[in-house]
Amino acid sequence: MTESLLNTAIRHFEAVEANLGKAEALVNEIESAIPSGIAFGQDVDYERNCRDFTAVYAELPKIDGWKPDIALMDFDEIGQSRLDAQEVGEIECVMSGRASNSRTFSIASRIPISV
Repeated sequence: MTESLLNTAIRHFEAVEANLGKAEALVNEIESAIPSGIAFGQDVDYERNCRDFTAVYAELPKIDGWKPDIALMDFDEIGQSRLDAQEVGEIECVMSGRASNSRTFSIASRIPISV
């Protein structure tokens, strides 16, 4: 017996909903791992969560044929961006990790994500 289109769609939506929940939990973990100041180095949990987020995000479908390109920054990139921002006196850059003219946005104003 073949499965109805409605059941197929419902299963697809449920999988997307589960992946969105996973992505949200990972973003929360990533956000909590980012230090509030300027820091360099590595954090194994941060890097693992970024890889996991990227994998989950890759499985999410496009909406109306569109899906933003997201690249999470590593600790050194965040630290360097904040250091650069501090040197030029741009507090907004320190908080978001990148200058506003570099086409970036930040989830919860803490996780720098390049678009």
